Amino acid sequence: MNKPVSTRYIKLEQLVDFAIYHLDARKSNIGIWSDYHQAFLISKYEGSVKPEVFFETHWDTVNELGYWGTAKPLKQLAICPDKYRAIVSSDAWRSNSAIATVLDYLDNLEAELTSDYNLNLLQQRQKQAFGWRDYQIKQRNSVIGNSSVPNAVV
Repeated sequence: MNKPVSTRYIKLEQLVDFAIYHLDARKSNIGIWSDYHQAFLISKYEGSVKPEVFFETHWDTVNELGYWGTAKPLKQLAICPDKYRAIVSSDAWRSNSAIATVLDYLDNLEAELTSDYNLNLLQQRQKQAFGWRDYQIKQRNSVIGNSSVPNAVV
């Protein structure tokens, strides 16, 4: 008998620092595990053409507020290149110029991974983010009585 899909993931204690994983997560399909942050560093799109840094915690973790983690690592894909490790293993990710290279790297990996399946999940995530942004603009304009949707500043 097969186990439910939700139990087929790499356990927390098996994760490798700086490893890149294919994820079943809310905001991305690719992430770099950081022992320093105890989370996966991912590229997130939310209402902007520019990706943002986001950290998703492992499915088996519970934070101080009692919320469970949101990312299940399905497969280790590679080890993060040395040139990105200092950014991933510290708070250097807060620097826009430093993190931009890591986010580009993750987005390119995601595009490569999903191209094998004739999918573009990165493009789908971007479209969903833009659709949500446009919906929010329309809702805000309907509240203030303006029916036109201005060009969004991103």
